[in-house]
Amino acid sequence: MKKVLLGAVAAIAITGAANAQFGTWYTNQGAWTAAVTSVQTENYTNIVSGANNVASSFGGLVTSTSYNNGLFPASPGFTTVDASADVLFSFTSGNAFAFVGGITTGTGTVAPGNLAVTVSDGGTYTFGSTNPFSFLGYVSNSASLSSVGVTGPLSNYLQFSSFSLGNASQNPGGGGGAVPEPGTVVSMGLLGAGVLGLVIRSRRRNSN
Repeated sequence: MKKVLLGAVAAIAITGAANAQFGTWYTNQGAWTAAVTSVQTENYTNIVSGANNVASSFGGLVTSTSYNNGLFPASPGFTTVDASADVLFSFTSGNAFAFVGGITTGTGTVAPGNLAVTVSDGGTYTFGSTNPFSFLGYVSNSASLSSVGVTGPLSNYLQFSSFSLGNASQNPGGGGGAVPEPGTVVSMGLLGAGVLGLVIRSRRRNSN
């Protein structure tokens, strides 16, 4: 029985590590800042209405959308013009990023919903945004990143007030602001249920 339990625990540890291998997500700005150095931030004061992309002065950062009507200045930052439009942040340096953003309606009011975030290192996160000024940060385990893609609900618009780039510090901070990869939570829950099943099954055999 001990061997079975030890094997199951080892399987949980291996699976959890595999799913969390890409990096760490942060929903607390202070915790992300403590884990990152050399932070530079774009506040999007130079958006040209209808342009499909805007280049920043650091890190090779280019913010773009593939939809026809491009981007539009907002207060603060920018918004997508097309409903369901995606936003792509591409860059040439850094292995940590953060943004402040969310979802709005056509009239600019708050629209709660989920943002699907995909990182070039393979990390993914479904971000529940309740206002256009929600914070999400990420520190990758990779040496560098090249892009972050964000999509939202089909009927509403994305708005971002800032995007930051940085590098993971040697002793990254964490605390309560760090959240696990969604896949890690699911896999550990499933394997935990499996361990419980093995324990129950073993007890039944012993009682018989």
